[in-house]
Amino acid sequence: EKDFAKNEAQFRTVLTEMAKTKPLYINCHTGKDFFTTEQKGKLIDFSIRLGAEAGVPVYHETHRGRALYSAPVTNELLDRHPGMRLTLDASH
Repeated sequence: EKDFAKNEAQFRTVLTEMAKTKPLYINCHTGKDFFTTEQKGKLIDFSIRLGAEAGVPVYHETHRGRALYSAPVTNELLDRHPGMRLTLDASH
């Protein structure tokens, strides 16, 4: 979803429902590359809180077109949100 408010609502709903199933972990293609740093942070902070409350690790995948689309952006978000955990798809 390109609209941040709609994207955030959908992200929260889907992540919450996924966490209820108690998976080993949740892998996210978080946000969009054009969201502001603050908007990306809202999604990340929610996932950190939800993961801690549910006891389910939440990983954010580095991916083109998503919040973690580049190394400098990812590094900035890691500095701002030290609880954020990363994953990547090394097949491409």
